[in-house]
Amino acid sequence: MKTFILLTISIFFIAVPVLAETPTVSSVEKHLMCTCGCTMPLYTCECQKSEEMRTEIKQMIERGMTQQEILDSYVSRFGEKILSAPTKKGFNLVAWILPFLSVILVGGVLIKTVKRWSHPETKQESGPSEKLDPKYLEQLENELSHFEEKGE
Repeated sequence: MKTFILLTISIFFIAVPVLAETPTVSSVEKHLMCTCGCTMPLYTCECQKSEEMRTEIKQMIERGMTQQEILDSYVSRFGEKILSAPTKKGFNLVAWILPFLSVILVGGVLIKTVKRWSHPETKQESGPSEKLDPKYLEQLENELSHFEEKGE
């Protein structure tokens, strides 16, 4: 009896990964765009072309193809534009990174701008930073006194 139970449990654990890897039409169609030209993902499109694609996906699943094999088949026929999301490889990686990078960059600029507005820089009072040369100070005094004499 114990052997039967252990055998049943082991078969269950062996079969679970196989069942988990079997794709469904709905799991595959979430990764594809409809080819009718409507620019909608396949799982939301209701046109005749989408029904044909669903039938073809179902046939591929019945032939034992995995989800990745089905997606690769469509990519080989239609190119990467058939995928509902860009791949995370090569130049397409920019499409995944750029939005996050721009949010961080804009956030940093906003924080810096708000800090600058809320804490304006204090200005130093104007005036001579060094003592004037006595020669020039004497010349200034002479010219000011000469100017005052003419003004009276």
